[in-house]
Amino acid sequence: MKLTALQKVILDKVIKGETNIEIGVDIGYSADTVKRQIRKLFKKFRVDKRIDLVREATVLKVKGLL
Repeated sequence: MKLTALQKVILDKVIKGETNIEIGVDIGYSADTVKRQIRKLFKKFRVDKRIDLVREATVLKVKGLL
């Protein structure tokens, strides 16, 4: 699965349990930008909940596919 550099950073922070605001402050983007990127991640992972995104991403990371 291809992710942009920004999406990879955001995904790692979502997995760690950070909020959109925390992520935005940390990486220098607005919470709205973070939210848009997370929506794009939802589409790529074919999920509609944050917890499902974390689960799918974790599985792919363990398998070495992400």
